[in-house]
Amino acid sequence: MKIYFKILLFCFLWQPSFCLGNNIYSISVCTTSSKEDANRCKKEILKTSNLEAFIQENPNKSYSTYFGNFNSYNEANSTLNSSSNFIKKQKPFIKKFENNEKEKDNTQKNIQQDMQVLNENFDKDIDEKIKEVDKEIKKIDENIILIKKEKALAEEEERKEQEIRKKIEAETQKIKSEIEEKAKNERDKILAEIQRIKDEKEKQELAEKNRKEKEEEIRKKTEIENQRIKEERDKALIETEKIKEEARIKVSSYEKKIKEGEELAEKLKKDKDKALIESQKIEKEKTLVEEELKKIETNNQKIKDERDKALAEVQKIREEKAKAFIKEKISTPKTNHITNLDNTDNFENLVIKIDSLKNIMFLKGKNKDGKIIDIKSYVVSTAKTSIKKPQGTGTITSISLNPDWNPTSKTIKVFKDRGIDLPSVVPFGDKLNYMGAAKINLSHRVDGQEVYRIHGTLNENTIGTNESAGCIRMKNKEVVELASFLNKFSKNKSLNNISVILE
Repeated sequence: MKIYFKILLFCFLWQPSFCLGNNIYSISVCTTSSKEDANRCKKEILKTSNLEAFIQENPNKSYSTYFGNFNSYNEANSTLNSSSNFIKKQKPFIKKFENNEKEKDNTQKNIQQDMQVLNENFDKDIDEKIKEVDKEIKKIDENIILIKKEKALAEEEERKEQEIRKKIEAETQKIKSEIEEKAKNERDKILAEIQRIKDEKEKQELAEKNRKEKEEEIRKKTEIENQRIKEERDKALIETEKIKEEARIKVSSYEKKIKEGEELAEKLKKDKDKALIESQKIEKEKTLVEEELKKIETNNQKIKDERDKALAEVQKIREEKAKAFIKEKISTPKTNHITNLDNTDNFENLVIKIDSLKNIMFLKGKNKDGKIIDIKSYVVSTAKTSIKKPQGTGTITSISLNPDWNPTSKTIKVFKDRGIDLPSVVPFGDKLNYMGAAKINLSHRVDGQEVYRIHGTLNENTIGTNESAGCIRMKNKEVVELASFLNKFSKNKSLNNISVILE
């Protein structure tokens, strides 16, 4: 490739000599004292013209730069009139070339010198480029090895996490099955006891019904008998003393029957008292059942509390394992103490990238040369795994130091359930202000809600874990540092020059 390029360059530089015949015209643009200045002039000409340009060394050791070969003066003049502003500013003129051996030898000599300089510069540039490419390839190879190692570690941790998740799910299912089985048995016992009580009650009602029917039957019989006695008594009074003795006998018989009726009534009374005692017994049994139900309810609550305790223990184990993973596998990112943080003119654009898996925030800047520079990194807290969180690229909408907190209606309801009445605005410094020392509002949305921020925290012990309700938490000192830097940058540039990537 190098040889091919040199051949092309040689042909290009020698082209004017091939074209030089009798009465050939060209446009003289620059006359300089050095070959380097002549080359610079040549490059400027080629930027705005498709015609060839060449350099000629003059006898007085100066260098003239020409462009174009024309067969007539008019053709050269027409091209000069339509040339670029750069050419016109150099006060160019049309020069007539005659084909003589001396000029040809000078031209060839100048071309050979040009070739030598170009060859030296070309070889030097190629060697430097090759060295730079080798360095970049080495860096890429090192990054590939590092990425493969990180991927392997991440896959192993994911496998372990899946095993733990399966064990937790199996244990949870076992506890759930035991609770359901026990609850079913207790429910069956209660239903059986309720059925027994119902049967006893129906039996009691039937007995009461039979008692009333018997009492009614006796009452009717007594009324009939009394009526018959009255009739007999009237008959005895009407009759003579003759039948008085017979009447006495009959009365005696009647009295006997009455006594029997009274005895029967006494028996019915005793049956009634017995039924009353039985009713009281049933009432006591009902009370015992209610007490048993309370015991069952208490037992169910105890089982629920034990389950909640077990789930809390499981969550604690998960959190401890997550913290251990962060501590052992994810080392704290190196913080670059860059002295040019105060000079935001060093950067044209800023990028904030948050890795929710590793709970790390990266601050990067793009300088005027287009190079990406790692400015600083922070350990942060991101959303709980069970919470739907925003992702993708967004922007910063506003930045506030010592901010008030405007909780959403959903947040106010959550705190209400905890027994805390949140106002619509929680001022800075209040013990319930979860914004900390600064807040950076983001454009990211979830389900149409724009409530996601980067802010400080009331509890810096949660930093490095997945504990937030969706926002990104930082240490108060670090969020003030970041907010101040972003504010300064936005004054020099714009908030639109800052991108926020949530992963």
